[in-house]
Amino acid sequence: MGDIPIELTVWEGDFGLPSMCSDCIYMMLYTKIANVPVTYKYHKNPYWDVGESFPIFQHGRIFTTNLQLMLGYLRIKRYGTEFGLSSKQCSQSYAFMNLLENTLKPVVEYVWWVNRKNFDEFTRPWYTKAMPIPFNFVYPRHRRRKAENIVAAICTETDSFEFIHSYMFNTAEKCFQALKVRLGKAPYFYGGSPTSLDAMVYAYLAPLIKLPFPSNDIPRLLRTYTELVDFVKRIDTEYYPDMKADSKFTLEDQKATEDQPLSFGAKLFTCIFVASAMLIYAVTHKLIILPNYLSIGV
Repeated sequence: MGDIPIELTVWEGDFGLPSMCSDCIYMMLYTKIANVPVTYKYHKNPYWDVGESFPIFQHGRIFTTNLQLMLGYLRIKRYGTEFGLSSKQCSQSYAFMNLLENTLKPVVEYVWWVNRKNFDEFTRPWYTKAMPIPFNFVYPRHRRRKAENIVAAICTETDSFEFIHSYMFNTAEKCFQALKVRLGKAPYFYGGSPTSLDAMVYAYLAPLIKLPFPSNDIPRLLRTYTELVDFVKRIDTEYYPDMKADSKFTLEDQKATEDQPLSFGAKLFTCIFVASAMLIYAVTHKLIILPNYLSIGV
């Protein structure tokens, strides 16, 4: 791709994960499998840019936070992972990935962000500790609402916690069984070499296996599928052999940080920041049209 470097900005990792974001994990592993000459930039504050989310892909003037645009751009540049597959296998792989995105991804979102016990005792404390003030008080709530919308899109009948939890558990069980059958005894889903399907499956399974969720019946169910656990270990050994499983933050440190009162100045700054971010988003997406003399150059 010439002398212009490719950069992928991602959430920093922890607990043996290359990133604390499943989408980031997916893109990181994909670029490794496809041998993309990319520089990973680890960050703990998605609000540093208008994108407001990770991963962020940049190559020269190409800038996007959309996963499909990233993948499409890399494939155009001949950085793909399915070149050894037949047309039929490619079609099957893409269909299976689409199924996982609509079934297994909501399960991960639920366990990581929507489940109240996990959010209160693990997710929010971790991001509160990892991120700088005042963004650490804004992001967890914002990110949780996004996850709730993903879950609500497939659980439209009721907002009952018991129903949603049961639905997610049953969905997870079906996904794990389908993955087990599809993988079989092979090291990867299409034989001896991983593809984008392997990258997606790892991105969804690894957090469920490695993160210490207090409400863990779905992760505990996953650990009974030894073929899938071995698959995650195989990816770790091949692509992340030096990844440390220890947490960077102790639970006591997380709770201490979360319990710190937010000063009036920090609250004021947070409100101003959120309002400014919303205005910039609205203008850049043409939800608001400013007159020329008020142009802010976006």
